[in-house]
Amino acid sequence: GRAGRPDGAPRFAWRVVLAAVVCWSLFVNHYARDTTGALEREIERDFGIAEREFQALNAVYFGPNILVPFLAGALAQRVGAGRLLIGTQVVAAFGHIAVGCGMQTRSYEAVITGRAILGLTYESIDVMPLPLLAPRFGDS
Repeated sequence: GRAGRPDGAPRFAWRVVLAAVVCWSLFVNHYARDTTGALEREIERDFGIAEREFQALNAVYFGPNILVPFLAGALAQRVGAGRLLIGTQVVAAFGHIAVGCGMQTRSYEAVITGRAILGLTYESIDVMPLPLLAPRFGDS
């Protein structure tokens, strides 16, 4: 079988899949972060909110990043980076759902709640793949 091949093809394929999954995760994480800023005027107009209310969407998103990385690091030591990353992405999915539903129904409360949930996960999704990738690419 392929597992016994000396050319390392299965190991290379696993690395490619892992790297692609991490890249996709980071793309989604940063897209969710940045797209709100690109749509500022449209969101303010469609929701009938002032600039200050729009900025609150960013404040609840970026505010948790003051403490969450420390807490996530400590938690990763206890449960492992892989488990924490999966759990964080599940929580982030709920944040995305809340933002999406809020945008569809023009519910500012749902959007700001979703942004707050995403803010709790943002930095962890960026950092947690590092301990997963480093050991698998140490020989390159």
